Amino acid sequence: MLRTCGMILLAIPLAVALGCAQNPTTTRSKPIAQPSPTLNDSAFSRILVAEFTLQRHGPKAALPLYLAEAKRQSQLDIIKKTVQLALISQSNNALDESLSLWREVAPDDEHPYALGFSLALDNGDITQGAQLIQQAQNAGVAPYFVIQYLDQNLRSEQKVADVSALLQQWQEDESLVKQLLSNRLDFIHGDYTRVVTQLPTLLQQVPDAQREQLYILLSSSYTELGDLQQSRNTLIKALEVFPSSQRLRINLLGLELKMGRVDQAIADFHAASMPLFLRQQVGLNFAQQLSENHPEKALMLLEEIPKAGGLDYQLDYLKAQIHHQTGDLAAAITLIKGVYGNLAWNATRDLATWLYQANQPERINTLVIERAQQDNDIDHILAISQLHQQQQRTDLTLALLDLALDTHPNNMQLLYRKAIVLETNAQPAQAQHILKQLVRDYPDNADYLNALGYSLMVSQPDQLTQAIVYVERAYSLDDSNPAIIDSLGWGYYLRGELNPARTYLEQAWALLKDAEIGAHLGEVLWQLGEKDNARTIWQQALARDANYPVLLDTIKRFAPELLLSKDDHEN
Repeated sequence: MLRTCGMILLAIPLAVALGCAQNPTTTRSKPIAQPSPTLNDSAFSRILVAEFTLQRHGPKAALPLYLAEAKRQSQLDIIKKTVQLALISQSNNALDESLSLWREVAPDDEHPYALGFSLALDNGDITQGAQLIQQAQNAGVAPYFVIQYLDQNLRSEQKVADVSALLQQWQEDESLVKQLLSNRLDFIHGDYTRVVTQLPTLLQQVPDAQREQLYILLSSSYTELGDLQQSRNTLIKALEVFPSSQRLRINLLGLELKMGRVDQAIADFHAASMPLFLRQQVGLNFAQQLSENHPEKALMLLEEIPKAGGLDYQLDYLKAQIHHQTGDLAAAITLIKGVYGNLAWNATRDLATWLYQANQPERINTLVIERAQQDNDIDHILAISQLHQQQQRTDLTLALLDLALDTHPNNMQLLYRKAIVLETNAQPAQAQHILKQLVRDYPDNADYLNALGYSLMVSQPDQLTQAIVYVERAYSLDDSNPAIIDSLGWGYYLRGELNPARTYLEQAWALLKDAEIGAHLGEVLWQLGEKDNARTIWQQALARDANYPVLLDTIKRFAPELLLSKDDHEN
């Protein structure tokens, strides 16, 4: 087998607490800050050993050294480093110990309570979550992290249910945070009347950091109850308190549109006093909402938003989307051709998709190559070649790859992609020529070895022995790759060794329910006399890809009635 290429109040993340990003796959970490002057020479030496171990052997090896030093020194920077390493190493025991140390050394710091609570609830440990709330309150820390956790997990019914259950274990009846949490749950459960009854009083008690989100919650509740005017009044009042709030401004403009006050919303946007960056952000969001029913007004609005400040691509991208929506393909393409940065792939994808929709796919390759030269991104070319294949335009696929290879003649990704396309379109000799070149240049690349071996075994029976040598070499390099395992099993089948063929093909099928693997496994089972099992495998493969050529050819040869029943079902 060939292998082809809302309303959320964010909690303070660990990255803020630790001063660096968390990434479970990271094997290296920045050295810790210069140790505190209070460290003695012995402690300083141990820290250097721990850091050396981290750099040479990774987080898991360094974690015990850092944890031991954190217990000895009670230095906050060392404790935070230990928490980071425990997270990366996924060591729950070390994480519990280091968070406990953090709470002991800095009892008024919200971060260790918030992180511990999040981990406890993620593991379904409601009791531990309640205990951490109590510890935070005992230390004088208001547990707003509970509300932040809920807001981050609104889409998880289980986590919302866990927070609801935790509310029942909350010991302090009059806690402001507890009342806010209960109010938030009322909103989630659709009790908007209760929200608008209680929330105005709570708004007067909370710190400013919590108040903005509550205004949005209150406004949304009025909207849900059908009182749009009161919802609007709430947002206007909130903007008097938070005049620079992007979320409040966007909510107000969206509400104006919902109320049918389109011109008033546009006037409010222009009249609002906002810094340039905020005007751009709010304008982009507002124009997107406006474009749903008033695309021409949205385009006029976007033309009036200054491009300075780094949002040029976002503005042009949205303009292009709206032009395409209104049927002006020429204007859409003119704009989207110049969109790069974080939206580069979105622009390339949309450009190709629009041209296919307009029955002009022959224009795609030239534009994609121009963009790839500007952005120097081979991945976009590979992705568009895949789009051509999905559209059954192999001619455009090969033309695109050849254009790219003119500029990057030795790019192994482009060469491999071209070889796969040639192989799957009955041009094995050309494919093998490229694959042999790749195997010479990259003798330890399992994908190249497997592709060459498979191509030889299915196109040149006299080369079967050499083909299996290539595939066995690939398997020695990557024995968990279902494509390689499938090739090995098929090679044994072609050699007449049905039992080992079955073993490998069943392993490949267990790893990946692929149509070609299903075709191969079904054929082996059929030859072993297990025809019912073969039919079952083929039916499962058809359910995944009913148009795969190898699968269809196999079934036509052995059980064509399966295709007749498929056609009857489709009709």
